[in-house]
Amino acid sequence: MPVPLGNTIPEGRDSLMGKGTFWSRCDKLEAIIGHGDLRGVVTVDQVYAQDQHNNLTYNHEGQGIPAFLSVALRANYRGYLNAIADTVLTDGGVGGMIQSMVFLATREMHRYAPIEFGTLRNSGEAAVYKGGALIFDRPANARRLTEAEIKIRSNRIKYDWPETP
Repeated sequence: MPVPLGNTIPEGRDSLMGKGTFWSRCDKLEAIIGHGDLRGVVTVDQVYAQDQHNNLTYNHEGQGIPAFLSVALRANYRGYLNAIADTVLTDGGVGGMIQSMVFLATREMHRYAPIEFGTLRNSGEAAVYKGGALIFDRPANARRLTEAEIKIRSNRIKYDWPETP
């Protein structure tokens, strides 16, 4: 989401355009956006998720692909970076990072993740860290399946059950 123009310029942002050395403006920018690394994480907490993601020999017959998170990240990295850049002068990029990680954990999981047991696509948890501290956590819509549940579902006819939220 672009930063609005006009009278909504964050305090101190207009001083970045004024006089001063490059380094003095960098100091002003740091005062606006804060200090510390900004890191977004998507976690898929299913017993079989790592195998589904990393085993490139699986053929999912049009129902998702291996390396589903990596492919989604590479396919949309420009959009994720733009979302972060659009909010960097207002909140240090936090809003854009949150938006990007939620998009990756939800919409992109539904687009790329294999169906298998019906829960993988709903198992993306999005988190954002600033300076090493957790500042946002969106839990997955689907809980982790137990080994017993996986065994029961493995014995059913493929795709004979609805997706489990």
